[in-house]
Amino acid sequence: MSEYVKFLLSGLFIAALGEFVNNFIIIIEGVHPLGNFLFAMVFYSVILSFAYHVWRRINVYTFKRTIIYMLCFGLAIGLFLNEWILVGNSLANPETANVMSQFSMISYHTLLYTFPLLVMRKNIETSLFVKEFKRAWLVFSALLVLVLLLIKSNLSQEFVLGFGIILTYFIGYNLFFVTVLYAYVWKQLRKSTS
Repeated sequence: MSEYVKFLLSGLFIAALGEFVNNFIIIIEGVHPLGNFLFAMVFYSVILSFAYHVWRRINVYTFKRTIIYMLCFGLAIGLFLNEWILVGNSLANPETANVMSQFSMISYHTLLYTFPLLVMRKNIETSLFVKEFKRAWLVFSALLVLVLLLIKSNLSQEFVLGFGIILTYFIGYNLFFVTVLYAYVWKQLRKSTS
């Protein structure tokens, strides 16, 4: 598998859970869930392709450059461009104008664009971290989808929507993002540059 394909698939691996939950379980948009899901995957593929070329041009495996990369893709492209401008989840939207929603969106996008960096990193410590991360992500994803499908048939759509967003973004993406930020960026890169 080429580096480009590996980079792209590892980012989509992260994005797929949120988009699957949004479009097929809690049905945020309400219409065309398959089309919305596929559009999101194509959109993220385009941005991930751009991220791949940025990664190829600069060495982001230093603490400072990784933080700058995370800010560019997680905050500037992910939050400001995608969520605020294109989707409308800005601070002007009363449903998302809170710290937890905004942090969760930053977590989602930063994880989506940073996880491929870890996959591409060729050292034993990072490879072990990626292997454990993938395993934990798959278990979390399977349990999340199972729980949401079980409650979807028995509870109101409003409850499923709220509970699904809390589990997926507030807990899931935030927890995994903080894990990557601490275990990889802070511990490994900080240690290697000191």
